[in-house]
Amino acid sequence: HPGRQAHMAVVSSSFAATPSSLLTTVRFDGESTAVSRWDTGKQHPTNGSADKHSALPALSPRRWIMLAILSTNICVNYLPYYCFVPILPQGLMVYGTREASMDILCILYALVYVPCAFLTGPVVGAIGLCNTFAMAMLLTCVGCAIRCGPNVLGGFPQSDLQKAFLGIEQDGNAVSVLLPGMDPVRQQAISFRWLVVGQAFCALGQPFLVNTTSQVGAEWFHPNERPAVAMVLSLMNFLGASCSFMIPTMFVEIQEESMHTASTQVASLLLAQLGLAMACCILTVIFFQASPLTKVPTAHRAQVSFREEVRRFLGLRDFWLVNMQFAFYVGVCNAFDAIEGSLLERYEYSAALSSRTAISCALAAVL
Repeated sequence: HPGRQAHMAVVSSSFAATPSSLLTTVRFDGESTAVSRWDTGKQHPTNGSADKHSALPALSPRRWIMLAILSTNICVNYLPYYCFVPILPQGLMVYGTREASMDILCILYALVYVPCAFLTGPVVGAIGLCNTFAMAMLLTCVGCAIRCGPNVLGGFPQSDLQKAFLGIEQDGNAVSVLLPGMDPVRQQAISFRWLVVGQAFCALGQPFLVNTTSQVGAEWFHPNERPAVAMVLSLMNFLGASCSFMIPTMFVEIQEESMHTASTQVASLLLAQLGLAMACCILTVIFFQASPLTKVPTAHRAQVSFREEVRRFLGLRDFWLVNMQFAFYVGVCNAFDAIEGSLLERYEYSAALSSRTAISCALAAVL
């Protein structure tokens, strides 16, 4: 239609210098208005009078608070990942299991990640970032609570809060994984089952935190800031994993050979992780907010079926080159992290030395 073609020419010339990815469409009173989100803050009418202008909301300074909350959540979710690697002898003694069984705690994170990675996009699209992060931290809280087991959770309400977290005895009783006067073998088997199930719940929350970095950058940050945001959130994966190695040695004594004392110290470690997870969950529910721009549609994207989209990127050579390199890198690193404590023990070193390698990795990651 001649009139429509002329109208489109005017709009095209108005935005000739603006990248299409920075244009959105907003509807006011039945009129479509093309908006440049970042350049000038002006609105350019497409089928209304030229004098209708409205300024877009400026980038909210709260975006840095949202970034800090997500970064903290990622680190806290990583805490259960490798927590028994630096205290391997004490973990084996408390739970009465084998090294191969302890490795399951690390394998669960990698095992659960693969199917959940495909669910992250649909879940975020359905319930939004706020609810996704709240759900992820709720899963982490539930997982940390289950990891404690019935003995720890059952003894916690009757104990002094500070002493319980520090694993200090009170009136002859202590918050402990194993309770005196009961069959220790049966308690160890039950407590380890609870530990594995809780670890699985913590692992379920991880993909919904680490796979949303691009979405957070797109909703909250200027395009020029998004690479830095992605870098910071990727760094949290290394820092969280490093903290997972370092924190356990603060609660569990390295040379502890008493089952009762080790059981009490492991209980204090599990409770501390539960407390941190609950604090982050509450922080996320109260302070994490939806982006002011989430209601503004993004640039038009062609509707393609999921099957067709998968077929297209599976046919890209660069996709396979980059992702296979990344897969080998992650696989080797995770495998080494999971058995690092066992390797150190085999060569007559303390498994707690893995916490020092974690400090080195954290410093290297920051640099």
